[in-house]
Amino acid sequence: MNILFATSTLILSGGQVLLGFAAVGVAIYLGIFATKTYINQQTLKIKSDGGQDNSPLVRKYAAVDIHQHTKNIKLAGLASAVAVVLIAFAWTQFTSEQVLAEFITELEEIEIDIPPTSQAEKKLPPALPPPPPEVESNIIDIVDEPEPEKLEPKEPIEIISKTPSNYTGATDPNAIYNPPAIVIEKEVEEPKEDPNEIIVFAEQMPRFPGCEAQGGDNKAKKSCADQKLLSFIYANIKYPVMAIENQIEGTVVVSFVINKDGSVVDIKVLREPGGGCGKETTRIVKMMNRLSEKWTPGKQRGKAVRVRYNLPVKFQLNN
Repeated sequence: MNILFATSTLILSGGQVLLGFAAVGVAIYLGIFATKTYINQQTLKIKSDGGQDNSPLVRKYAAVDIHQHTKNIKLAGLASAVAVVLIAFAWTQFTSEQVLAEFITELEEIEIDIPPTSQAEKKLPPALPPPPPEVESNIIDIVDEPEPEKLEPKEPIEIISKTPSNYTGATDPNAIYNPPAIVIEKEVEEPKEDPNEIIVFAEQMPRFPGCEAQGGDNKAKKSCADQKLLSFIYANIKYPVMAIENQIEGTVVVSFVINKDGSVVDIKVLREPGGGCGKETTRIVKMMNRLSEKWTPGKQRGKAVRVRYNLPVKFQLNN
């Protein structure tokens, strides 16, 4: 399967560059003009205060001074120049360019190296108990005793049984008869399958619509469905403006469940760089439910099952 790269390129036209240079030139000219006007005002003031200029227009009619509105004109010119410069440099255009690259639907497992632990100390065998204190043994004298007289065996006592002659069982009257135990075997019930169980890996994974009518095995249909999915994302995804303005890049991993009827539910964003990239990817996944054809559901032992599907989408700016 492939992964989608969304890229953006910054382009400035020649007219915008010329407009910026013109704005800078206007700002420099206004600065020179304002400086010259200020020097002329200071010179006129010195002459008026020192009595060097006895002109009645200067002494009596200050309103006829041609430089009385210079300050306002200077401020207006500076404001206009700054506004033109800001507009020229802020007037940029972005064009989105999307590049396809390969990716794997399964997320890579994070391997954690466990440091080797020190070998456990060998257990010492328990200490042997101290030997018991020696006890002085008393010497016993053995005296020969006369052998006891041997008793001659008496005649055996005959026991007359009242059991019938044809009885072949035990002749012990105190014997207890134990009947054989009856063993009842309990049938083991097979575990019932949960119809709402969500499977991560199925024997046949779900496929994006558009390739079921063509011939070939499941592998060929799966490859075709992956290309259809990439084409769908490529045609509908948009790089978020907030991410472009803040130069945000990264990979969004979105997870969703494909039901037995092919509908997409339980959409979750597992990871995102921010700037609206996760929201944009979620919008694309929700659009799948509005297609004329639905997903081909996954199958386990020949039955349709609910499958969890992870889709990574990478956003990258191309300056």
